[in-house]
Amino acid sequence: MFNKKNLFLVIMIIVLTISFSSAAFAEIEEIDNPVWPDEQLGVRPDFSKYNGQKIELSLWHFSQGQISYLKPFAREFEKLYPEIDLTINLQQMPADQMWNSLATSLMSGQGAPDITAMEIGQTSRFFVEPFVDQFKEIELNDYLKTDLIKQEPYTANGKLLAVESAGPHPVFMFYRKDLFKEAGIEMPIETWDEFIEAGIKMKKEIGIPITLFPIKNITWGSWMPLSLLVQNNNPIYNENNELIINNEQGQEVFKMIQDMIYKHEIAVDAEPDNPLTQERLVGSHQDQIASMIAPLWFPGSRLFNKIDNPIFGLAPLPKFDNSTNQTSTWGGTGLSIVESQTEYPDIAEAYIKFILSSKNQIRKFESTNYLPVVKSALHSDAIINYTLPEVYGEQKIGELYAKYTSELPALNIGPGFASVDDEMRNRMNELSEMDAKEWLDKIVEFQNEL
Repeated sequence: MFNKKNLFLVIMIIVLTISFSSAAFAEIEEIDNPVWPDEQLGVRPDFSKYNGQKIELSLWHFSQGQISYLKPFAREFEKLYPEIDLTINLQQMPADQMWNSLATSLMSGQGAPDITAMEIGQTSRFFVEPFVDQFKEIELNDYLKTDLIKQEPYTANGKLLAVESAGPHPVFMFYRKDLFKEAGIEMPIETWDEFIEAGIKMKKEIGIPITLFPIKNITWGSWMPLSLLVQNNNPIYNENNELIINNEQGQEVFKMIQDMIYKHEIAVDAEPDNPLTQERLVGSHQDQIASMIAPLWFPGSRLFNKIDNPIFGLAPLPKFDNSTNQTSTWGGTGLSIVESQTEYPDIAEAYIKFILSSKNQIRKFESTNYLPVVKSALHSDAIINYTLPEVYGEQKIGELYAKYTSELPALNIGPGFASVDDEMRNRMNELSEMDAKEWLDKIVEFQNEL
């Protein structure tokens, strides 16, 4: 199961490295005299027992974009302890190589790093037997327990085994302002029922599909329907690691997608990463598409580098009848401590927490566009006043980030998800002729047989 090709994970890793633009690779300028943020993290940890020692910690990562902020924070953290000859070495390697090397090192009991990146999809591989007990529980103070976003995906057996580092990755609606205006449709749209009505109107007025969902011939992109399940208060797996996508919320989502594509014919059945699809989203093809549901990591160079004018708008997701959520989340990368092999779990944990201060999270965003992972930073002026004029014009998209990202619906990735995701994509074309509940039941049955 672990060697099975999983395009979801591979492509997720790739897109998280490119993020919004080339700015994702700009390193943060180091501070000469850094200060431990004790008002948020408590008293600086006392490592006097290590005074005079030469200590090296290793950190494995797959993303140069994320290393661009982890590295300067490492240099600053080292400066906090001048009595120790401390070095945190960050090593980048290809994703597949890294995950396989990590698994091999954990199995053999040697060769693992002190700290490892933990892509959210990989939790279904490493935060289960036989590996789960080799990762350190990260203990948060009262401040971080309420301030840190997105703890659920990295929790196993009641223990927080990683903290989100890259960003909360909220899901929004990217839409063509010009096409919605031409069709006489005001944004944002409040509910999914109203979105369907708007799609029918758009089809009638200008003959353009309002959005897209990949169903047939899908190679990846299952995150589109699954992120809507999360929005509809379905975390994919429950607290007992049981796949629950076939409950009422799951059926509602997949039935809605079926209706948009086949009943109302207002959504295109297309791959989001297909170059032709991208051309249609930016308007260089005659059969345009008016909007797309996607996490913030998706558009980047796919769409934004192809436009000459700020034609896009950003909007919260329409609401489901029994949910108040207007966003979702998909993707993420945390940091974990390999307690079974590191000699310095206390130093590794202090470094990870140092990254989480609101000041450092704001600096991360200003240099790289990776959103903060703590609520206190999300509500700062740096985020609220953020604009991207070449894409969205005068819209203050930072206000949306602050308002909708602080309280994300729960997402849980359980054991076997890699295989389940493969199975969903392999069978997605059956949705064109099969009842949604029957189809979802078959996916859950597949999970139960793993």
